[in-house]
Amino acid sequence: MALNTTTRGQIVNALAILTRRRTSTTDPAEEAAIGEAIDLLNGHLQDLNQAQLRQTTQIAAAAAGELEKVVAAARTGAFEPFVAEIQDVIAGLRTARA
Repeated sequence: MALNTTTRGQIVNALAILTRRRTSTTDPAEEAAIGEAIDLLNGHLQDLNQAQLRQTTQIAAAAAGELEKVVAAARTGAFEPFVAEIQDVIAGLRTARA
């Protein structure tokens, strides 16, 4: 159950970061990518309610993949703190499934 709790915590953290970023971006493509990631991560949270260990590791991997897409869509430079925060969450999700 600790893996499920860790994965849930990482996803909730990612949602908070993405929500902050979505409200501050002026790039429509980035906003769309973030919105899609938020929707998918909310679905992953719902899936965790019923997840067994194997499913939890799959959800963690899928969440990390979605966050990597957002990082790829994000602009660099002034947005480096956002990218760093998301990369920390990705690392946490990878650690959770190890």
